[in-house]
Amino acid sequence: MNAPAPRRLALSLALAGLLSAAWHAGAAPADAARPAVSTEAGQLAIRHEKLKLANGFEVILVEDHRLPLVAFNLWVHAGPRNEAPGQTGFAHLFEHLMFAGSRHIPRGEFDKYVDAAGGTDANGSTNFDRTNYFFTLPANQLDMGLWLKSDMLGWMIDEVDSVALANQQDVVRNERRQSVENRPYGIVEEAMYQALYPEGHPYRAVVIGSHADIQSIRLPDVKAFARTYYRPNNATLVLAGDFDPQAAKALVQKYFGTLKAGPKPPEVQVAMPVITKERRLVVNDRIELPRLNLAWHTPAMFAAGDAELDVAAHVLGGGKASRLYGLLVRDRQLAQSVSVGQGSQSLSSVFDIEIVARPGASLDEIEALVDAELARLASTPPTEAELAQARATIETQLLQRLEKVTTLADLVNHYNQMAGDPGFIGQDLARYRQLTPAAVSATVAKWLQKDGRVVVQAQPGEPVLAPEVPTPPLPNKAAKGERESLNAAEAWRSKPPRPGPARPLVLPAAQSFTLANGLTVIQSAKPGLPLVSAALVLRAGQGANPAGQPGLAGFTAAMLPEGSTTRSAQQIAEATAALGATLTAESGGEEARIEFSGLKASAREG
Repeated sequence: MNAPAPRRLALSLALAGLLSAAWHAGAAPADAARPAVSTEAGQLAIRHEKLKLANGFEVILVEDHRLPLVAFNLWVHAGPRNEAPGQTGFAHLFEHLMFAGSRHIPRGEFDKYVDAAGGTDANGSTNFDRTNYFFTLPANQLDMGLWLKSDMLGWMIDEVDSVALANQQDVVRNERRQSVENRPYGIVEEAMYQALYPEGHPYRAVVIGSHADIQSIRLPDVKAFARTYYRPNNATLVLAGDFDPQAAKALVQKYFGTLKAGPKPPEVQVAMPVITKERRLVVNDRIELPRLNLAWHTPAMFAAGDAELDVAAHVLGGGKASRLYGLLVRDRQLAQSVSVGQGSQSLSSVFDIEIVARPGASLDEIEALVDAELARLASTPPTEAELAQARATIETQLLQRLEKVTTLADLVNHYNQMAGDPGFIGQDLARYRQLTPAAVSATVAKWLQKDGRVVVQAQPGEPVLAPEVPTPPLPNKAAKGERESLNAAEAWRSKPPRPGPARPLVLPAAQSFTLANGLTVIQSAKPGLPLVSAALVLRAGQGANPAGQPGLAGFTAAMLPEGSTTRSAQQIAEATAALGATLTAESGGEEARIEFSGLKASAREG
């Protein structure tokens, strides 16, 4: 039997800026590739320009010339927080209607235009506080993107009739069945929010709403919502990418300047609910493993205490080096998974501890152990090492959102609405850099008390659902006079714009060399952000599985971060957490990959 041939290995490195000059050979001139993010003097800042048209439409320009791409990110400042009682799910339903066509773009053609232009990352989403619509196009398609977005905002309501509404009500109700009623733990999360928030509070229902409320929405309701919220003075567009700012301003004025402003939307003023006695409930669901949720009302996004609780979440459940993972998953082996988060929102936030139990484990025992750990954190501050781990992880995750113009644009819009400042990133990071271990402990003691929480135990069983709401027959034809316009038709908009000249793609030249042991190293500069990523690629995928041992390659890859001859799984987890980094391993059809991503300062250790 012949010995197997040695398999070649390759190490691919994508390295942060500010490395040795030799690693920048072949890169574009500095001015041409100027990134949107500045890290001068160790301070993180997003270069941007904010302007407002006469009709109140906000535009934020973020130049980023690293790649010939432009991200279009439109936020409408309306979500479930703006829904009237009895109309849960309205904002999300409206998101669906926005893709149903507009006056100058026929139904079904929107996505075709995006695809034909080479678009990526095209979608929309709704959370409690806003609805967004986004895609990324090649830089020479700036006209196309603005044409599509402006018609969506200004003339979508022209195409909404009883047929379109009934169709999307049916689609959204089916989405609810998939994402809530037939997804494991879906109704558990809904029950938790209903226990946290009282009737009438806009956060009480999950974003998708209830069957009864979705089905009850009528065409006049849709038109009223559009007149109130889908106006230029209640929306913000972020353009992030490779464009000339003066040309972009002129085009924004051309496409959005004629939209009519609406009345100022009503202010939403809802006090944070107060829970003075622990609320407990048991929810049956079609699940295999029981789950425990402990949830509290906590300070709103960017309010005092929000950052401290974010750090507390990392200390308790932020990965394999966290306290609850070590206690419940590794040591006691009572839990399958641990997740802890500070879900920050504009009206109030929710701190949620979520534990999926292992078969046969007691949720009561798990809850007692969690309570003991909470009491310890409330009385004894976290260590400096734990605080450093949390800070590094938060900073890495934030920086990674700046790598792509798609996520960069969304982050800028997020800061603009939630903090009132598109460039809030520096102040955001400062919140974490300035807090102390004692402040974390004091905040936990203040907010995470037993009398102020909701406890949900999810058990396997037949769920109890709301009474079935019948779906009426879909109409075949809209009635005469159903359609309404908020803006006058503009004939020139019926013709899609032509693309401009294609912009050249200039990438840093990759360099490679081979070590004495045969390992091939490929390195490429990644200027602009203090991040580094590396991938060790081995030709040992599923195709290399021995006969009779399917899955061996995948199992082997999964075990790689679980310990070595020099470090245990816990030591690897702690070292990775200290760097604010991630270390993953997986096996594909032809290869296995070990990937590392983290701050530039972690490159040598990683």
